[in-house]
Amino acid sequence: MHARRHFKPWRRAFYLLQASVMIGLPFLRVGGESALRFDIPALRLLFFGRALFIEDFFLFLLAMLLFVMIFVFLTILLGRVWCGWFCPQSAIIELQTMFRGALRRFRLPDNIANIAFHASAIALSMLISATLIWYFLPPAEMLEMLVSGSPLVRGFWIVQAALVYLMATLWGRRFCRYVCPYARMQGALFDNSTLRIEFDENRRDECLNCGLCAKVCPTGIDIRDGLQTGCVACAECVDACRDMTGKRGIAPLVRYSFGARLFIRPQSIISAIAIAAFAALFGALAFSGPDFDMTVSRTPGPLFALTADGSVINHYRVSVRNKTGVEREFRLSIAGNNRLALAGNNTLTVGPNGFNAVHAAVVCASPCKAAASGQVVFVLNGGGEAISREAAFFGQ
Repeated sequence: MHARRHFKPWRRAFYLLQASVMIGLPFLRVGGESALRFDIPALRLLFFGRALFIEDFFLFLLAMLLFVMIFVFLTILLGRVWCGWFCPQSAIIELQTMFRGALRRFRLPDNIANIAFHASAIALSMLISATLIWYFLPPAEMLEMLVSGSPLVRGFWIVQAALVYLMATLWGRRFCRYVCPYARMQGALFDNSTLRIEFDENRRDECLNCGLCAKVCPTGIDIRDGLQTGCVACAECVDACRDMTGKRGIAPLVRYSFGARLFIRPQSIISAIAIAAFAALFGALAFSGPDFDMTVSRTPGPLFALTADGSVINHYRVSVRNKTGVEREFRLSIAGNNRLALAGNNTLTVGPNGFNAVHAAVVCASPCKAAASGQVVFVLNGGGEAISREAAFFGQ
């Protein structure tokens, strides 16, 4: 007898874990800020204690490119496992299916059960819509804006909830089969060694022709007709076939298969090397270097000013960005020319993930002929790290 190990409990466990992480993540705080949130007013991405501001947003684009590369690579290897096991749309549909199954146990009249199901679907859609907003607004702030009557937040919440309800409840798996562009991609990304669900043609004479594999398919295909774009690799047909063939003591005719079974092949090796190199580049850019930044610009007005004793003064605006979740103190100095000196206070404090700008006056004492024009190097020190920026210095 063949053990009847089903995929459905594992798939549902993945869905529940995914839902728990997605809903709970906005409540997780690191350094007093959201662990993962795009702060629109400040134009910054909060990422587990680190803040990526708009000037660092090329890192976000690199991260998206890396995600696409990994996504394509996994599709080449594992086919549409994403659709059947990890897609948020599939998770919502599966959660609704689980609730519909729970309602059947109460043996309610059909009309009452149908009303209860759609009420739960609407409630789930509203929760998912709120969760999406929480990645832009903290949950408490979003709730406060809903109570106060913010038309923008209320509008987004209602429209998103309606779209989620429409796609997951009314369209369901038809969205996956006919609308989702990912289904169209498999023709270009699949090869003979890609993981897929297939019917064993060599054992067709053992098929019971019960048709259960086609009846349980959420997208309405018959896996016995071969690989199709409608297959989302959810393994419902595998479980159904295992139940029927298990009674006869034979292996299921529908199964996961790597086709030619060449899991390690030139395409996968080259893709893995490219992704590893790109990931190393992204990691070096995102997590190396100081966790603060500085920009230097000249203040509006004359290029320089002369004092009564003949000294030359240039005025600058120094902007400092603190990318950590704690308040920090920085010290500003200049280097590279001992004829130049920084006038006034040279320390400044910047709040958590904050920004501060100060006026800096650079003086060249009289006589100033040796440093009449050229470059001044601003050095910012903080927490044992230092960065420098150059700016033009003008004299007579």
